[in-house]
Amino acid sequence: MKLEKTPNEEVNKQASTENDIFPTEPTFMENPEVLSERFEKTEEFLEKNRNLVGGIAAGVLVVVAGLFFFYNYKKTQNEEAQKEMFQAVYAFEADSLKKALQGGGTGQGLEAIADEYSGTDAANLAEFYIAVAQLKQGKLDEALEAIGKFSSKDDLLQARAYCITGDIYMEKGSFSEAEANYKKAADLAPNKYLTPNYLLKLGLAQEKQNNFAGAAQTYATVTTKYFDAAEAAEAKKYQARAEQMAQ
Repeated sequence: MKLEKTPNEEVNKQASTENDIFPTEPTFMENPEVLSERFEKTEEFLEKNRNLVGGIAAGVLVVVAGLFFFYNYKKTQNEEAQKEMFQAVYAFEADSLKKALQGGGTGQGLEAIADEYSGTDAANLAEFYIAVAQLKQGKLDEALEAIGKFSSKDDLLQARAYCITGDIYMEKGSFSEAEANYKKAADLAPNKYLTPNYLLKLGLAQEKQNNFAGAAQTYATVTTKYFDAAEAAEAKKYQARAEQMAQ
């Protein structure tokens, strides 16, 4: 005997179908190709469920189509920004900081790129370079503002950003804030190439606050966990000094 589906089962099935088409978590939005595929599925759903969707159909189509074109636009903007950054980064690496920041000749500077292409990955990276350049120029407040606008899903690069933030605070004499950022840098994606340097800076920030016992322990992490790192010999000397000061 064929069983009739209960109203609850029909509702659950319908809700499941709607969730497939209109997911509550917009995990697809970063990929324009996936977004385009969702757009096609949305059209199919609307065709099959005209009575269900009713008056909201047109609005949904406009929103999804708008998102599709927005992400394609952002992709184009990012590619343009990357091309613009070439000369600016070249100037940065040549230590021509003013030219890197403000541009020269036919190329835009990092500041203009970050402003004009705001919201793109390239503009985000430009903020990173801006912060480093301004730190080197002694423009600490400007550097802090720039690095505050930067974020990365790459743990190594984000750890580097935390370290730069720590450097800025050290130059400003804000040793507690410097310590906090150096610790975040050291704790994120630990590795023998970069982490020992972060730990040395962390120890120095702790010493500046007369926390010599904590500094000695930080240096000991380098000498034991990263004993084959280039910083190990220096850490050993710092550790001995901190231990003596802690007595």
